[in-house]
Amino acid sequence: KGTVNIYIRILGPDGAVMSADQETFMMDGKAMVYTHKEPVNYENKDAAVEVVWSKGNTFLKGHYTVEIYQQGGYLIGTSFIDLK
Repeated sequence: KGTVNIYIRILGPDGAVMSADQETFMMDGKAMVYTHKEPVNYENKDAAVEVVWSKGNTFLKGHYTVEIYQQGGYLIGTSFIDLK
């Protein structure tokens, strides 16, 4: 219960994590670069979380992967999008 960080990693078509500042979090003892960190007030029950992130310039065409991690390095969601 309390504030936990949610880490979002967006991997571009080249497989690289999209990140302006290359900040990291720990996952299984390994530093992982993330795209955006969002603090969430967790009350020990399911909650909807909305995150807004702006890349700042044009996205390239291709396959993008979105990974969502909970504080402590637990993968809690994955999605994909193809931009044409």
